[in-house]
Amino acid sequence: MKIVFLTGCANGIGRHLATVFYQRGDAVVVTDVDETRIRELTTTWDADRVLVARLDVRNLANWQATCMNLTPPTSTSFSIST
Repeated sequence: MKIVFLTGCANGIGRHLATVFYQRGDAVVVTDVDETRIRELTTTWDADRVLVARLDVRNLANWQATCMNLTPPTSTSFSIST
């Protein structure tokens, strides 16, 4: 299982990719500025394999805060480099 970090998951390609990776069995970090829509997407997903976070990719401080507050959706460890 891989951990996949995705942006733009409220709509379109990001939403589709989040669904594909989740259905494939991967753990997913699902982000978007529209937290309501990504929570609706993931409401029936296994909480052990999904993490939902609000992220505005245009804002560096938002990136830093989001990444610093991540708790992996599984017991698998991972690191984030900036």
